[in-house]
Amino acid sequence: MGFSEKDLERLQAKGTIRGWQEIGAPAPAGASKPEKRANKYGAKKTLIDGIEFDSQKEARRYTELKMLAITKEIKDLRMQVEYDLEVEGKVVARYVADFQYYRAGELVVEDVKSKVTRKLPTYRLKKKLMLQIHGIDIQEI
Repeated sequence: MGFSEKDLERLQAKGTIRGWQEIGAPAPAGASKPEKRANKYGAKKTLIDGIEFDSQKEARRYTELKMLAITKEIKDLRMQVEYDLEVEGKVVARYVADFQYYRAGELVVEDVKSKVTRKLPTYRLKKKLMLQIHGIDIQEI
């Protein structure tokens, strides 16, 4: 099933597809691959210890926490920890913490956010639900 020129123009205008390529279709002669789309908030993926982080800021924080774990100032460092947000027995959302660890016996849950993403309604709601449901006040870095 192919797209007509009109279909392609409409989909490109909506941002559904970028460029000429239909799934599974070979590239036309002389065409280049579509470029990777930049993160809408300007974050740059960063690779450290074979782990790909969503931003340089998150990668820096990982390095700091790793050093704290090595010096035993924190323990049980975990990344991308999932929490179900249940209301009346039903999971209404899921929150994924960037980092979780224990400092002086207390659980710390961190999320590395930019000033822009801290203001997003979805994040703000999940932060409030984490406090109400799990009693966890997310630390923003």
